[in-house]
Amino acid sequence: MECKLPVSGSSKIIAWYSNLAFTLHNCFLNMLLTASEIITEFLQFLQEMTSTCPNPQSSFVYQPERWNSNPAVQSSNNCYNYVNDIMTNTFAQPGRANGYMSPSTTGPNLQYGSELDGMVRIEAPSNVCLPTPNGNLAALVIWPEVDYHFYRLDNDGFFSHKPGQTAARNVDNSGQMIRDPRTADRGPYTVFHCFLETNSNNVNIM
Repeated sequence: MECKLPVSGSSKIIAWYSNLAFTLHNCFLNMLLTASEIITEFLQFLQEMTSTCPNPQSSFVYQPERWNSNPAVQSSNNCYNYVNDIMTNTFAQPGRANGYMSPSTTGPNLQYGSELDGMVRIEAPSNVCLPTPNGNLAALVIWPEVDYHFYRLDNDGFFSHKPGQTAARNVDNSGQMIRDPRTADRGPYTVFHCFLETNSNNVNIM
């Protein structure tokens, strides 16, 4: 049925309004059905996309007690230590082991420092699929002009992270397990900069 007003030749006003209400009611139902169909098709599309995504592997094991049980270890190792699975007890910074200190908190600067240390940027095949690294998968995010943060993929298929001097964890700011840091609740770290690959044997941090 078309969404247009009926042209009635009847002189009865009540009948005209009745036809009008009937037409508007059906138009509204048609719009609801159309919206529902669009949403259903979109959800099916997302499911098809994610079902064909590669399943990146990781050698990292989620062991929060290794980072959290000793207060000295927890306070002296940050997200950069954690993402590379290397304890230095120096609150490591991207590039510092190779003579570089980021002049500002931007994605390109932090990426550059990380690459000097041996990490490698890697591109995702799509917005819903994770990249497949030659090593372990990491993600760099930015709190604009304030801070940076890293996430890492563990061998259980979920990401974990260690914010600064606080405890290592495998949930986001909403307490949800992290399948993809691009869509996780990252709090003020609103800029997703890039994925990187890391290998503890090839990365040197300080």
